[in-house]
Amino acid sequence: MSDMQSPPELIRNELLDSDGKYRLLTENTSDVVWLLNMNDFSFEYISPAIERLRGLTVDEAMQETLQDSMTPESLARVQRRVAEAMEYLKTHRDEPFNVIEEVQQPCKDGSLIWVEVSTRYTRTPDGTLYIIGVSRNIQDRKTAEEKLNAALAGMEELNDELTQANEELSIVNRKLEKTNAEFARVNASLEEANAAAERYTEELTTTNEELADINVELEQANAEKNRFFSIISHDLRSPIATMVGFAELLGSMPAVKQEPDVAEYTRHILDTGRNAMDLLENMVTWARASSGRLTPSFEQADLAETLRDVVDFHSPIAARKQIELHLDATEKVVVSGDPSMLRTLFGNLISNAIKFSHVGGRVDLTLGHEHGMAWVEVADNGMGMPAAIVNDLFRIDKKTGREGTLKEPSSGLGLLVCKEFCELHNGKIQVESEPGKGSIFTVRLPQYRA
Repeated sequence: MSDMQSPPELIRNELLDSDGKYRLLTENTSDVVWLLNMNDFSFEYISPAIERLRGLTVDEAMQETLQDSMTPESLARVQRRVAEAMEYLKTHRDEPFNVIEEVQQPCKDGSLIWVEVSTRYTRTPDGTLYIIGVSRNIQDRKTAEEKLNAALAGMEELNDELTQANEELSIVNRKLEKTNAEFARVNASLEEANAAAERYTEELTTTNEELADINVELEQANAEKNRFFSIISHDLRSPIATMVGFAELLGSMPAVKQEPDVAEYTRHILDTGRNAMDLLENMVTWARASSGRLTPSFEQADLAETLRDVVDFHSPIAARKQIELHLDATEKVVVSGDPSMLRTLFGNLISNAIKFSHVGGRVDLTLGHEHGMAWVEVADNGMGMPAAIVNDLFRIDKKTGREGTLKEPSSGLGLLVCKEFCELHNGKIQVESEPGKGSIFTVRLPQYRA
């Protein structure tokens, strides 16, 4: 008997591994679940909800190609997404890749419908790559957006009309003193202006109502995002911590130390677990900070002491790459800040510098102050960054993560956390970098004032 799962079983198991969402999916039959074999781009499974979404039977939908199932514009976007996914999976073969895209699909009656497609790229045990997708009808939302855009355009046109009417009214008022005959024209212009104003008010009211509806949708989406990060924090932290703990225990056992191969595998497991924990912590911290759910606990904080603690903590990590950590912080510089956030802020910058420094390199930390502002400079002589990456470094919508000099993984979330923490302390973070010469990150924070 083969252990290979059939496509429907693959879908079910994948969904059961996603925080119990399989139960929710079966209750929400308006969403279409499908499975695409990436070897020949053929559908191997489509749920019966496809008939409600597009009017097609399952058999009819299964016979469609990607080109048949969406408009050319949507197909072009999807093809770019697929190319990005395939490039990513070349270096992350065993990791899933998730994408959400909005596409326009034809229905059986010839009409077009907007659909939000959530996809996940995953492999079966034999290495076959599949896309698992969930398609949801968002036509009503798209229609509402189109109405809103049309209303805004109409509002702008009405503004122009009202401005023109006001100009004409001024001319009529100046001529009113010369002739009574012109009074009728002035009065007509006033009535026209009033009518335009009434139309403007009515359409503005409608626009405000539509904006209120959209705001409700945005709040719901934000609540779903917060719930997602809460699930990640609760359900992933414990098993990852357990994996790290067992790896540390294995690594300390004499029997493991005597087997070089086993010791090496154990070290890889430990490094992977720690990297995953760091990524999880950065992701949850960024989500809380960016949504305003993380409030600093301000007190007097000596940056020199904070930097010494952070350097002591990271010295063993730097030693593994024979990197020298040098701290120039002889003067006491006090700021009003949250000590835990400040340690995380500078810890992320030092960790980043170590990651992108070459073996035998050097990382310099310098503390100073001027004009009521404290500044900390973290400089390395590592691989550096091109201008394109520097410009997008603190943007969540841009992918800036790169591997370190020893292939250490990097998501870029740590620097986003640094930016959020700087802003929570009314500070700024800047970066200068040149490929092959290294990078300099500078943090500026207001000094404490009694």
